[in-house]
Amino acid sequence: MSAVLFPSADSAYSADRQIAQLRIPPHSIEGESSVLGGLLLDNSAWDRVGDLLADQDFYRHEHQLIYGAIGWLINSSKPADIITVFERLQSLGKAEEIGGLSYLNALAQYVPSASNIRRYAE
Repeated sequence: MSAVLFPSADSAYSADRQIAQLRIPPHSIEGESSVLGGLLLDNSAWDRVGDLLADQDFYRHEHQLIYGAIGWLINSSKPADIITVFERLQSLGKAEEIGGLSYLNALAQYVPSASNIRRYAE
């Protein structure tokens, strides 16, 4: 009499995790944070990354929203700093979704300068 083999729940779970990990696109949260922080510190850095990145290039949804707000402000010839980006996101009803003013402040403090921003964007 032959035994019927059933996969264990653990092996099924492991296979599901492996498949899920394959679906995650390559990303660098640190790189994203550095790009956003650099833009908040130096709006002229937009000229170095605006042609490389779009909102959808960011893995974190919060970063997509922040980058979109920064781009909108700069393309509207307005300054993009912690306060103006926060106000733009507030006007869209998205300020709390990104973590509020404290998260924007943390991004600006994350990177010491925007000098390497193109490298982070790549």
